[in-house]
Amino acid sequence: MNQKLPLILSLLAAWLVAIPAHLSAIPFTGRTPGNKLSASDVADNDKFAYSIAVTDRHLVVGSVVEDGAGSDRGAVYIYDRLSGIEIAKLTASDGQDGDQLGHSVAVSGNLVVAGARWEDGTGTDFGAAYVFDLETGEQLYKLTASDGADADNFGYAVAIDGNYVLIGAPGAGATDRGAAYFFDLGDPLVAAPGTLEENRKLEPSDQFDDVKHGRSVAVQGQHGVVGANEADGAGLDRGAAYVYDLDTGEEIYILSSSDAQNDDALGWSVAIQGEHILVSAHGEDGSGVGNTLRGAAYLFDLSDPVIPDPLSPNRLHENRKFTASDAADNVRYSWSVALSDELAVIGAVEEDAGGTDRGAVYIYDLGSGEELAKLTATDAQDIDKLGYCVAAIGRHVYAGAPEVNGTGVNQGAAYAFFVPAHQPDVFVGATPFAGTGDNVYDAGGSGQTFATTSIALRPVKAWFTSQNDGDAVDTFRYSANPGNRDFGVTYTRRALGRTTNVSAAVIAGTHLERNVTPLEAGRALCVEVRPSPSLKKSRKGKKPVILRKPFTSLLRCASETHPFRIDGAIFRVATR
Repeated sequence: MNQKLPLILSLLAAWLVAIPAHLSAIPFTGRTPGNKLSASDVADNDKFAYSIAVTDRHLVVGSVVEDGAGSDRGAVYIYDRLSGIEIAKLTASDGQDGDQLGHSVAVSGNLVVAGARWEDGTGTDFGAAYVFDLETGEQLYKLTASDGADADNFGYAVAIDGNYVLIGAPGAGATDRGAAYFFDLGDPLVAAPGTLEENRKLEPSDQFDDVKHGRSVAVQGQHGVVGANEADGAGLDRGAAYVYDLDTGEEIYILSSSDAQNDDALGWSVAIQGEHILVSAHGEDGSGVGNTLRGAAYLFDLSDPVIPDPLSPNRLHENRKFTASDAADNVRYSWSVALSDELAVIGAVEEDAGGTDRGAVYIYDLGSGEELAKLTATDAQDIDKLGYCVAAIGRHVYAGAPEVNGTGVNQGAAYAFFVPAHQPDVFVGATPFAGTGDNVYDAGGSGQTFATTSIALRPVKAWFTSQNDGDAVDTFRYSANPGNRDFGVTYTRRALGRTTNVSAAVIAGTHLERNVTPLEAGRALCVEVRPSPSLKKSRKGKKPVILRKPFTSLLRCASETHPFRIDGAIFRVATR
């Protein structure tokens, strides 16, 4: 336990002026500015940022071979996520040399779980995990397996959501079958004062030797996900992941890829967000020849499961496969994965990024699958291995580079990134900046319609207003319906007291509104619809009549930054 934490918290305001220069503020307004964190007591070969986890308030970073009072005992550092201030350093109360606390970390609310895979227990490398209170720094529990044995590596992977904790032990069993252990902190099974044993042990239904079940774990709500990267499937080391109901221990699904090949290592890393599960396969070869290690990640949607074999409804294939747009051999893409409610985040730990093994992180829109960004460090050096671990919340992304040299050798660093959102919002009405459709985001215009009637074939007008509902400056591209033989249509831009006819550009889809900021009231286009005089029909000896005809103009507004983000609105005119 960190005995100094209460003093640190009480004196926090006093020592803000003495924050070390390397503690830059988070979040950042760009993708690769000075967004780097390292430990206040950084030393050579600490491998700070070997693991990372995040909540809305805190950033948790594991420093796996930090020496402490001995050698390679490991430590966990807590940061205020918004300011980047280092709040605390956590160590195990019974830490010993070589334990490697911080090999894995997880956080939920005020609880931090840290794995120490080489903690000896009553033998050698049994492994253990520790639960800390974030607010006080107090070590609450030490977690161990009731059937722990040598080389189990319990704590190799950890996950927490509320009171539910899942611990991976990929070496468990005499033949490295592996296992995951579930702890309910709301219903603890006390083995000794301060030490808990599992409420339930999770093993795969298709048990085989050397599958390394528990190589990775994730938990949200009652769902637990366990990766087994050496599960053979129909070949060798193809990998798999298993989804469990933690309340009952039932195995719900086995996840595998539709294009599985030997040595893909599916399940090396896993993440869960709502009904989405992201599973890495850093050994996947892609279009390379032989053992190219290009890597891929697979997204499974439990709300829309892909069941390849109706006779085996618990076996699922992916809904989407992620690969890098600039895929290359030996980059270990998807060494690490993370999910937020908006983004899929994938680390490519050996991507060269202008050198050798500097590392990179790829960002995807979770809804569309579009690759949004490739993140690299501005101060990248060879063998930094950015993306060794990743975490995300909202549009904020955090990545570890444990082999950054810093001012010495392998000191390690964590990087924070912000990925802007881009979302045009179009609404339509009788006047600018008013009407229907605001915050609807529907490219087809459904629910965003302004309708009017042309009396006696008089021209009628409407205003399309587009706003930037993202969080960064963008350029919008407009497209709309042309007129026809019964209706003429003119699109007019008004800005700074000037009126410009932009009909041809809008109809061709090339009219651009540049530098639209999120703070603007919006950009307005006026559309005027003119019914043709031919709609007025003379009748011999009778009063002329106006033919009843409809006309619809659908205007679409697309983000130039992320073209798949499109919104639209409809102006509907009828004659009578």
